Amino acid sequence: MIFMISLDRLIHWLKTSGAGQITRYLCISAASLLTLSSWSQEPPIPQTISVSDEEMATATPAQLEAWANEGQSKAQFSLGLAYYNGTVVEQDMEKAAQWFQLAAEAGHPNAQYNLGVLHVQGQGVDKDFRKAAKWFRAAADQGETTSQYNMGIFHLNGLGVPADPAESLRYFSLAAAQGDTRSQFQLGVAIARGEGIAQNFPEAYLWINLAAKKGHQEAMSALNELLGLMTPEDLFAGRLLNAERGDADDQFEVAMAYHGGHGVDSSQEKSIQWLKASAEQDQPEAQLKLGQAYASGQGVDQDFALAAHWYQKTAEQGHRQAQFYLGNMYEIGKGVEQNLSVAMDWFRKAAEAGILEAQFKMGSACASGKGVEVDMKEAQAWFELAAGRGDVRSQFNLALLLESTATDETQWKDAFHWYEKASERGDARSHFRLARLYADGKGVATNQTKASEHFLIAAEKGDPRAQAEAGMRCLEGVGVDKDPGKGLVLLEQAAEREDPMALYNLATLQEKQDRPEQREQTLLYYTRAAELGVLPAQIKLIDLYSDDSWNPPKTHELLKWTHAAAEQGNLSSQYNLAMMHLGQDALVTHPDPQPEEAARWLRMAASQGSVPSMIMLANLLLDNSGPALDPSEAAEWFLKASKSGNLTAQFNLGVLHESGLGVEQDWVKAAKWYDHAANQGHAEAQWNLALLYEQGKGVPQSDAMALKWFERSAEQGLADACLALATFYLEGTLVAQNKRTAEYWLQKAIDGGCEQALEPLEALKQIQKGTDSTESKSSTEPSDATQPIDSIDPTPLDAETSSSDAEEILSP
Repeated sequence: MIFMISLDRLIHWLKTSGAGQITRYLCISAASLLTLSSWSQEPPIPQTISVSDEEMATATPAQLEAWANEGQSKAQFSLGLAYYNGTVVEQDMEKAAQWFQLAAEAGHPNAQYNLGVLHVQGQGVDKDFRKAAKWFRAAADQGETTSQYNMGIFHLNGLGVPADPAESLRYFSLAAAQGDTRSQFQLGVAIARGEGIAQNFPEAYLWINLAAKKGHQEAMSALNELLGLMTPEDLFAGRLLNAERGDADDQFEVAMAYHGGHGVDSSQEKSIQWLKASAEQDQPEAQLKLGQAYASGQGVDQDFALAAHWYQKTAEQGHRQAQFYLGNMYEIGKGVEQNLSVAMDWFRKAAEAGILEAQFKMGSACASGKGVEVDMKEAQAWFELAAGRGDVRSQFNLALLLESTATDETQWKDAFHWYEKASERGDARSHFRLARLYADGKGVATNQTKASEHFLIAAEKGDPRAQAEAGMRCLEGVGVDKDPGKGLVLLEQAAEREDPMALYNLATLQEKQDRPEQREQTLLYYTRAAELGVLPAQIKLIDLYSDDSWNPPKTHELLKWTHAAAEQGNLSSQYNLAMMHLGQDALVTHPDPQPEEAARWLRMAASQGSVPSMIMLANLLLDNSGPALDPSEAAEWFLKASKSGNLTAQFNLGVLHESGLGVEQDWVKAAKWYDHAANQGHAEAQWNLALLYEQGKGVPQSDAMALKWFERSAEQGLADACLALATFYLEGTLVAQNKRTAEYWLQKAIDGGCEQALEPLEALKQIQKGTDSTESKSSTEPSDATQPIDSIDPTPLDAETSSSDAEEILSP
């Protein structure tokens, strides 16, 4: 019953559609024939004839009339047109009809058609449908398409001939076979209705579809109605008919029917056959599906080159999905040579056409510089486009990009917004990042409870970083009730998935418990965390492998983790690794010592501000046996170290300026650098400064200042200064002679390793034995009278000069 109602609706629509006009032939403005028909048509389209005789084409009316009178049907037809149009002769419908009549009687098909039109119009002749039918039939029998269509209309409506659906159908079939759109439509409708022929939906589909594809509006509407009436089997049969006639679209539809078993038994072999037939006619969907078949090996042998070939074919037609697939092929180098630049060109086309995945790809590429120049603004634009369409990955990446470049609260809020959007779709990473923002108060008010809530959600979704963070929060009770049991479980879950910080934190917890039975596990946790790049774990392993009480030292492990930490920029490890290369480390000597490597590591640490590394590097650069003698660079490193107040650097700068090594010799600058170090207690600087005062080099000569710095240096145990001071007391130079005080300083010099003081001391002792026995024995300590004279106030060096003047002092 439903089927009949649908068919009735189709028939009703066909019978009640608007009226149209019969197509004109040449320049004749034919009256409407279709007002009597059940179907409307497009407005008439003028038709022309091709005159092969050049004289006929350029002839005057008089010449035409002469030839017409001789019985030439072409001339008669042309003269009829001239009178009908009134272009080169005065318009005269009767004469037009007369000349058409003569040509028609002579068998001229176009004249027959035009004479039929005049009888329909009643112009120049009586309005007579029977005569019109006579001439239309004559022209139709000669294959004149429009006449065949008109005869179909006449027989359908009983105009000038008896109504005869079968005869109408015959004429429509003749015209339809010649490609007449209106006839194809009328034929399809008749077959759908079963008028004059057995009802056959597949056959009806064939003809109505042909008309619809040419833009026939009524055919398009009728096709939609017909599709609603057809069973899957009918539809397949109709499409197969059309496919066999070479229709590329229906070849594709037949292929898909065989693929899915819609209206026909499934057959991958036949599906591929029809896909190939359609694809070879440049049907884009067929090319896409054929490419997918070759890529997956479904129905054909897998062949990535052929897959890329068909993707390329349809991509060049602007098929956006194929553009995306082709981009993938170039990205991974399947079926084509890998070419990231070409891949991105295709991704861009697909993205611009609205492929969501391609928009995400473009955002990622612009952010990473993969196949394109890095362009964070363009990356953001693509991510925004895809994020706005609900792509979770793009929402997360957009938030991450905004967070990484945030310079104000607005950008932090934007990042928070997109993390929140992605988290609402269940994205664990976004929950983790939201938790971070809540914890740090960025883009949102600080809220540790919310932070813990999101960490726990992400942890439940299996994010190991979140498990590690949530575990520590449960252990410490941050934003959540303290729950050591749950915290430990979360840490262990994260550690099982090798989260670096979870491994490190578990190791730290176990180390604090200091249970011997856990030491092996603790070491394993630290080791795995260190292998994953956790710097504190690497440093901890260095400590553990250096500690006899915890673990026997292992030079191989010490070297390994010192190198790892150095690679991550740890200054102390870089310095220690250099010492290992130089053989100056207390525990480890590098198995392949290389001074050049030592210099490289020292330079790396020194460049990051490590003062010990600056000093050691400068010393290496001054060493004739070192990797690269460069006193000038050594002076630069000493200068940098001196700015931090380092005494050794200041002293060495004095030495360089005194010797002219690496810098221009300058006694004044040497004295000033010695003064910097001497005033901070550097014994060697005090000694050298004393010598300069004694000699008057770089400073005014001053015995008092020389004595002051000799005494300061000697008080710190510098052997040379002790010997010099002993000499002063023996000889009574600068100070009152005092042999016992001289003996004191000679002993100090000997204690400091000065062998030169041995002989003077022995001689002094021999002299001392001959002194008056009644003289009370004095202490070997110097008396107050022999102490350095504190009241001496010599002219000081520039009091304003300090370590901050270092660069100026070093300059020539």
